Amino acid sequence: MGFTGIVQEMGRITNVKKESDVLLWDGSIGKSHELTIECSNAIINEKTYIGESICVEGVCLTVTQFQNSKIIGRNFQVNVAGHTLDITSMGDLKVGDYVNLELAAPLDGRNSGHEVQGHVDCTSKIVNKFLERDNVRYTFQLTKELQGLVVMKGYVSISGTSLTVCEISKDTFGVMLVPHTQRMVTLGKKEIGEIVNVEAHCIAKHLKPIVDNHIDELYQKLRQEFRQESILTSLAFSALAFGATLGVLKFFLQSK
Repeated sequence: MGFTGIVQEMGRITNVKKESDVLLWDGSIGKSHELTIECSNAIINEKTYIGESICVEGVCLTVTQFQNSKIIGRNFQVNVAGHTLDITSMGDLKVGDYVNLELAAPLDGRNSGHEVQGHVDCTSKIVNKFLERDNVRYTFQLTKELQGLVVMKGYVSISGTSLTVCEISKDTFGVMLVPHTQRMVTLGKKEIGEIVNVEAHCIAKHLKPIVDNHIDELYQKLRQEFRQESILTSLAFSALAFGATLGVLKFFLQSK
């Protein structure tokens, strides 16, 4: 199922290795961007295993190592792929930064958010932030990657947090945080100008290309039909014009 967008806690980055050695499939050594994240036993515990997926700041990452100690503490390590570094904010994280954490949801579990895959579509900049009663409102850039995927009252994942779109325009969209969420997620600490990871609803991402292809096929079909009708119409008008010309010519000939 993936994740739900209901953040369990905020972990803290304790180490960043941008050129960490990693063993590849053929036995050779490659370079990887490695993060070590400190967390509680809600995330790392006796059920944790190597290869487990954890949503980190909205990005689905694989646990490569972990430490589960009441004395030393609990943490885990993940490697961030090049593509992920290109389209997310993960490459900007530094020691001391906080990140949203969520374990993968069990198939028979409750979902108080929405279907979050951890497959971030793009980053977006916060362009406005203001308080409205007890809610904090955020406005983000509606990037080209999100066009047609973000809708009013629809779901969106902001750095792994399931939120409802409460405003949308040609170039922006907005969400709000209730007091509990403000305290529980990293977005509550962010200000205007900062960057967040955005994932559109997976259903919208699957449906949009299907609808777009259908519309394109329909357009091509209508265009072809219109072209055929135009040809037939042109032929009909030509026939009428030719008939009219013959009629006029016949009239003049009979008049003589």
